[in-house]
Amino acid sequence: CGVCGKRFRESFHLRKHRVVHTRERPYRCELCGKAFGYPQSLTRHRQVHRGASTEPPGSAGRGCG
Repeated sequence: CGVCGKRFRESFHLRKHRVVHTRERPYRCELCGKAFGYPQSLTRHRQVHRGASTEPPGSAGRGCG
């Protein structure tokens, strides 16, 4: 890694590691908008929504008027 000097045997792991420095969060939850750096983190996060309302963020508790 050009930033911290950490070495990786596979270039894939270096690309994955880059998120640590860029704070890039390209994987966004479609239910609450929370973003993650790794697809596995988003998959794990989705479990908190199981059985929860699928209403878009900010609409909870609002009536029809």
